[in-house]
Amino acid sequence: MTIARFVCVALPTLLTAAPGASGTSRPAALLREHNYVAFDVSPDGKSVVFTPADGVTGIYVLDLGMRTVRQLVSVRAIATSPVYSPDGKEIVFAAATREDEPFHLFLYSLATQKVSQITNESSASDRSPSYSSDGTTITFARASRQRPYSTGGLTWDDWDVATIASDGSNFRRRTDVKYYRVSSPRFAANDSALVYTAVGRTKESLAFTLFRVSLRSSGTPSPLLPSVTTKACGARGSDPSLSRDGRYLAFIADGQECYKYDIYVGGESAGNPKALGVTRVSSYNKEPVFVPRSAQIMYLAGTEDSGNGRKRYSLYAVERDGSRLQQAAGPSLFDDPLHWRGN
Repeated sequence: MTIARFVCVALPTLLTAAPGASGTSRPAALLREHNYVAFDVSPDGKSVVFTPADGVTGIYVLDLGMRTVRQLVSVRAIATSPVYSPDGKEIVFAAATREDEPFHLFLYSLATQKVSQITNESSASDRSPSYSSDGTTITFARASRQRPYSTGGLTWDDWDVATIASDGSNFRRRTDVKYYRVSSPRFAANDSALVYTAVGRTKESLAFTLFRVSLRSSGTPSPLLPSVTTKACGARGSDPSLSRDGRYLAFIADGQECYKYDIYVGGESAGNPKALGVTRVSSYNKEPVFVPRSAQIMYLAGTEDSGNGRKRYSLYAVERDGSRLQQAAGPSLFDDPLHWRGN
């Protein structure tokens, strides 16, 4: 049975409290798009925080043992990329009023049930936040220019990696490259470096590629290019995730067969990575996350089509050696979390 708990919180202008105990139902046509589905696993490995298909209805928590869902924050905006702090007491996420408006970073306190805004630059859009191991600093991707998109509408451009203290102070730009796209910056090497995914602007750099930049020097970012992904068509490395002990790095690549995106696990600098073979379930996989206190990795598998060429995601788990591949939840979890029935 699903448990719905709507929290009335003091929210910034961008976010609003839930309208009532029964929640807000989304029209079925809008529930098909999984553009803003994202998740993280709690430090104790017992729950998953996530945003649903359209990102509009809020931030939810799935109890992996009880198979129940509750809502933490209700939003009349778009929310995505929720991530637990290392102590499990806070969740950082990105939110915007509309797709073409700037995203900003927000913190939700599980103790006080309050939301606070930590970035508010009107001429920049902030996405993909993640904590340092001590929880004092957050890294994220920042776009500094908005421009017309080739197929219509507006898109954000000139992406780089930045850090900021969890209280919103001490903003620092960590790269100055103006990438076409940046995502998933993560702290590495005992918080002395960042690993992230970026797409460049030249023909040779259009594939998603892993980069590493030191936080202790002003050196330029260095690409991480595992030899096993040399023939990749779309991603030589994307969606990096590091284990809590810093020994392992997981990432997505289509190094074995074009556009079959597998999970690779290697050393902290992407050394000697091994493909886990999750493409036997889906060719399109993303966001691997190490499950604390276990040898598991959870990830999103594009198991269904939405009817317009886009994927609908299921939540899957696999052992770090590629064994015991199993579904944790189907797409209905992200379509309508409060009516999910544990299947």
